[in-house]
Amino acid sequence: MKNKKLNSLHIESGATIENKFDWFIPSQYSDPIEEHLKCRQDAILIDLSHYGIIEFIGNDASTFLQGMITNDVSTLENGEGKYGTFLTRQGKIISDLYLYKNKEHFQLILPPGENLNFISSIEKFIIMEEVEIHDHSETLSMFGVFGPNVDDYLSDYFPLPQKPHQHTTHINTQIINELWTGEKGYLFIVENDEAIDLWKNLISKGIQPSGLNAFESLTLESGLPLFGAELGPDINPMQAFIENEAIDFEKGCYIGQEVIAKIKYIGQVNKGLIGIEIQGEKIPKSGTEIYFNNEEVGFITRCNFSPSTNKIIAMGYIQKKAMDIGTEISIFSEGENIQAKVIKTPFFKKDNNEK
Repeated sequence: MKNKKLNSLHIESGATIENKFDWFIPSQYSDPIEEHLKCRQDAILIDLSHYGIIEFIGNDASTFLQGMITNDVSTLENGEGKYGTFLTRQGKIISDLYLYKNKEHFQLILPPGENLNFISSIEKFIIMEEVEIHDHSETLSMFGVFGPNVDDYLSDYFPLPQKPHQHTTHINTQIINELWTGEKGYLFIVENDEAIDLWKNLISKGIQPSGLNAFESLTLESGLPLFGAELGPDINPMQAFIENEAIDFEKGCYIGQEVIAKIKYIGQVNKGLIGIEIQGEKIPKSGTEIYFNNEEVGFITRCNFSPSTNKIIAMGYIQKKAMDIGTEISIFSEGENIQAKVIKTPFFKKDNNEK
């Protein structure tokens, strides 16, 4: 439950609550489709406090993380951030992450429920380095404000960070620019005892409270791979096609670097993450098999109705021979053979959003 007072506020405000990694988070405040479209047209507020938040401090924090993370940590200035991954020696994803520099400290936002596994996996590499890891996942709350008109509601928090992964601090509130939904967006991070006041203040500006159901369909439309669905210990970053943002191929050694370099210079992967447009109205479950020429070639990771396109869309992993855009495929779901085709992601993109 973590933040009982905030949970009580959500319930009193009429939210439907679900348990996400022992955090009770609103799945919806109203109709999830209406919340989704409100994000595309105006702005919404979502409680994302189930994400992990940890901090690296110490004189060797920068050099240590440089040898662990796939992206280049050494070039970060104060107030900047990057997306990256932490890999096994075999190049598989232990976790993806968002890393932000604040003087000599580094803050990481991790996928929900992954903070303890991440810490136990990375701290074993600390030998003589002057590095400490602090887990703030249970003491901090995080809200997301997303939509094309968000800046109109946030004048009290100006100046806002203008570029993706940039961050600022307004009094005791950290504000981070992230485009997770495919719209302009900001993450607000505060201590738990200040979370209710922040939530109420953002609501008072006229921002519509929304839930994880809308967040799920928004991130799917934007083509954002999520850990536990598209990303995980059986996948390497090249298969998920996140290398352009998550990997610096010139930075030198990091855990798993040799495998990633080999894949890059071979120039191909055996399977890859693709977008799928599905005919009809049925929504296949995650894990449903994908077929090409009557041969099983992959599986669905996420599938949902897309309110912005009025279609059933999905992401999934598929063998290289069936990955080309426009390839006709089929999905066998609950005894029914459903026709589909491979399409580009993101499924929905605003022309004025910087990616």
